Amino acid sequence: MSAAAGAAHVLSRETHNLLYRLAVIVIATLIMLVPGSAQAAQDSTIVVDNAPIRLEPRSNSKVLEYLAVGTEVRISSYPMPGGWYKIRSKTGAYGWLSETFLSVYKPKDESLVSKDDVPQGPKPERDRKFFIRGLGGFDFFRPDELNFLFDFADLNTGYYIGGEFGVFISERVAMEFRSEALVKDIVAKENQSGVNFNLSLRSYPTMLGFDFYIAKMPAMRLSFGIFGGVGLSTSFAAEASALPQPNIVVLQRQPFTTLARLNLTRPLGRIISVFMELGYRYLRTEDIDTSVAAPISGGSEIFAKTGVFQPRAIDLSGVVLGVGLGIHF
Repeated sequence: MSAAAGAAHVLSRETHNLLYRLAVIVIATLIMLVPGSAQAAQDSTIVVDNAPIRLEPRSNSKVLEYLAVGTEVRISSYPMPGGWYKIRSKTGAYGWLSETFLSVYKPKDESLVSKDDVPQGPKPERDRKFFIRGLGGFDFFRPDELNFLFDFADLNTGYYIGGEFGVFISERVAMEFRSEALVKDIVAKENQSGVNFNLSLRSYPTMLGFDFYIAKMPAMRLSFGIFGGVGLSTSFAAEASALPQPNIVVLQRQPFTTLARLNLTRPLGRIISVFMELGYRYLRTEDIDTSVAAPISGGSEIFAKTGVFQPRAIDLSGVVLGVGLGIHF
């Protein structure tokens, strides 16, 4: 190779390196200057509660996290086909969020825009002020004084149905009115006499109370409630239908009652929820004079042990376990 050819080869290589470096600088400059690049992002607001961040841009993909309505987020400037925006979750993982959950175009100067003009989406279940619940379940009481009186142990595990009306007085406290019907009807044989009795327990607890929300998550609510009131028409009736009539005796009072319970609620949407409650109810009358049974013939004599009519209390205290359905508005 001649000296001229060698010099030309070196010059060509240096020119190539120079052009390469220049191209890198130009590309880097364009990336920094172009605002619509793939790495650019925009601000947005979640307008629907429980907005799911998904692992992939499709509706049946795994959910990484749920976002509450009003949450401000950073998303990619342009969506993927189907209206999916890339987003980074609070845990640092990247996922995808559908445009149906977003206020995509957020005004630059929010002070010039009324809050009423910003799309908020429907109010979530937990932010609605009023609710009505229907409920029912089991009362695991055991009125031992009455069981002993009749010499059997069949009076236990009653049933209750009722409802609640509540209003949120703060974000985590609700005031509620609760009304129930507590019932137990059985036919039981008294062991000593062999007489069959129709037995009936009734009470209608009517109470006021408060629910304190310990935890409020997108998919679950946990609250502790305390109630107090009156057990209206709390009664015990006994009748031996096979014996001469009349022989039915009814003991009745209206005692103080209270209930403490844990409530686990699962929203099914923005209006409907289901829940389960577990608690303890105190409901006990004072001792009732059973001597009213003395002038009544027949089976009412069972109230007397060894010929003496002992005072008895109606005790329906015990564990409460129930489920229900709530409507929020």
